[in-house]
Amino acid sequence: MAQGPSPTPARSSSSVTRQGDRLRGWLLALPALVLCSPWPGVLKDVPTSVSAAAGWTLLLALPALMLTALEVRGSWKALGLVPTGFLILALLGQGRSMMDLGDIFEAERSTLTLATCAALVLAGARLGSEGRKGLIEGLLPIPLLIGVGALMVHHPSAVLGNTGDAAEAALPAAAVGLLAFTARRGPVRFLALISLVAYAIWAGGSDSRLASLGFCALALLLALPSQRKTRPHEMRIALVIAGVLAAAVGMHEWNMEEPDATQVQAPAGEGGFAFRRLIYGSTPSFFEAFPMGVGPGQVAREYPPYRNPQEIGVSEHGRLEPTPVDVEHLHQDSLQLIAEQGLLLGGAFVFLLAWIASRALVALRGGSSSRAACGLGVLGFLGAGLINAPLTAGVAAPAVALPLLGALVAPNRFSPRAKSLGPEGVLMLSLLFLVQPAWEFINHGQAMGELGRAKQAASLSPDSTSTRYQVQAARDALDRALDARPFSVDALAQSARLGDLSSSESSRILQRILRLRPHRRAALMDLANQHARAGRLQAAHDLQATLRKLDPENPLLLRNALLLALDRRDPAEVRSALGSTLKYGAASDSDLRRLMQRTQLQGRIVCSAPLWEALGEGCDLSDPNEAFAAADRASKRGAKVQADALFTLAHRGFAHLALERNDLGGACRSLRQALRASARGLEALGETTGSRGASLLRIELAGALAADGDLEGARGELQGLEPRASDLGGLHGVLGDALLSKGLLPGVTDISR
Repeated sequence: MAQGPSPTPARSSSSVTRQGDRLRGWLLALPALVLCSPWPGVLKDVPTSVSAAAGWTLLLALPALMLTALEVRGSWKALGLVPTGFLILALLGQGRSMMDLGDIFEAERSTLTLATCAALVLAGARLGSEGRKGLIEGLLPIPLLIGVGALMVHHPSAVLGNTGDAAEAALPAAAVGLLAFTARRGPVRFLALISLVAYAIWAGGSDSRLASLGFCALALLLALPSQRKTRPHEMRIALVIAGVLAAAVGMHEWNMEEPDATQVQAPAGEGGFAFRRLIYGSTPSFFEAFPMGVGPGQVAREYPPYRNPQEIGVSEHGRLEPTPVDVEHLHQDSLQLIAEQGLLLGGAFVFLLAWIASRALVALRGGSSSRAACGLGVLGFLGAGLINAPLTAGVAAPAVALPLLGALVAPNRFSPRAKSLGPEGVLMLSLLFLVQPAWEFINHGQAMGELGRAKQAASLSPDSTSTRYQVQAARDALDRALDARPFSVDALAQSARLGDLSSSESSRILQRILRLRPHRRAALMDLANQHARAGRLQAAHDLQATLRKLDPENPLLLRNALLLALDRRDPAEVRSALGSTLKYGAASDSDLRRLMQRTQLQGRIVCSAPLWEALGEGCDLSDPNEAFAAADRASKRGAKVQADALFTLAHRGFAHLALERNDLGGACRSLRQALRASARGLEALGETTGSRGASLLRIELAGALAADGDLEGARGELQGLEPRASDLGGLHGVLGDALLSKGLLPGVTDISR
């Protein structure tokens, strides 16, 4: 009986050589090795590590893709479901970004990432058995490099900037190492053992539940009863390693130091899972608002209005963070894909990822140890994607896992070598057009790292000359970052806050940031404060209203809203802002009392009344006699600032009574007494602008002097003042008319009362 033809091997004489196949596997591991290595540490101190890593990954993946294009030239018909899915996602993402960029920096970063992901998957899908072995060998040192990097920088994040990013990169590589240790022999097995030991030490010493518990889950997956027949040796070793890691995690928790009771601590029990639960719960309304998706990289731009106020509090550690914390992504790859690409395309890609997970589980039961290793690594990557976004917003994780994903779904046999340029060559040529933006992302990241070092040096400088030098170095680094990526929100925000720009220049930068990200709270807060300082109170009020919609329970915003209401002299607005402040406990009684005293020392009777009532003070301050009696009582009990504040109100009230009697001399005397009390109190409160008393009182005294014919005295009181509409709103009618008629308020034609 004649035997049928034997199956074509994965690498025949008509395809690539075994040596070329293994070389391509090694080259595919190069991006991950460079990103995770502490030498040269290309991502060390780079705050924008996600975008810089995308640039490095693309450049470092080009050699593997080029060799693949030259050696394989696969048929378009045999492209494969998974590479096709990644290519479609990259192409549609690029088209969507060209139609509406929004946040330009993130749009270009996201499309660059998608194109690089497609290249890594396609190159991995063209590996044969030798190529898979080479890829596994190349990825084995990753946990060791991360462990060494953690020792060098004294932080478990190593050179990747974030412990979560380090865990997402180390977990798939450690999973590969587990199977390599059980299935390989010689130096490869020894390297796998060292890598696993390094991973166990790093995971036990870090605070990454993903690294520890995720690996335990993968190890136990190998130990399932279904594995006993095919991999009994791996099952036993997996159980041992899972137990060792579980013990390491337990020892880490046991040996954690008790928090110092004298230091402010974040609220207990509000860890990463509480944060994620709140994030995930807010996504249905977000998807409903954007059923077609927000576009690649636009989640940070569009998501803030849909955030849960409780989640904001958790993210900011119970409001202990000094600056607002933004959500850059949804911390789950599936949700992120649907949010960016829409329910249809994003949902289809999520189903593709689920199908890949099923293929990985099948590979664990198969006979090929290299394919099983790829499957276990992919399961670690996809598992991390259930609680974070290693695919869409990862640093080194895509470089580690996507070649494994491609190798997992690679066909057992390949189509004959095509004469024309195959999909590998077309994708390689497409990536060449992205080399320049990739290099720009790298330069931007390096410049931002230099900025951080310069700012740290400036804060530690012993003298002003050295500080100025470091500030100039920081400005030079910022200029380089913005030259590379002019639409970087992070660089623009640092530029606005560096402190070497004028208020108008800083405002222009903040407005530019808000065009890119209209809901960025830090920029909104800074711009609102600048408007308030410049007297543009309506503009500040509008921005504050936007901020309160985004974060209605923020104590700082509530206090700022109360301050702004007091500056706007609107009693109804003051009562509303005070009610919100009291409702959310945004200010203590001492804070409110100080604010009330400041308002009273400015002579603002009506605006200070809600605060006076809220603090339980009984008398009616609109009656100057009652205010004077209350001031006398405060003075006798030693409350000097409160006494000065009440004396200010009382004497201003007496001045207004004198004006009603047409007693200009008496009004001038009372206003001078009010100014003396105001100056004392404001100085006690540390108000540098109060050395001559409140502006309103000086303007009123100038008006009384002008009405009494003393124009020189009136000009002397107005010297150094630039009265704004907010300063003139509470002015007595007689005094305002006198100032206008004598031409003492240039540029002012009318005073609204």
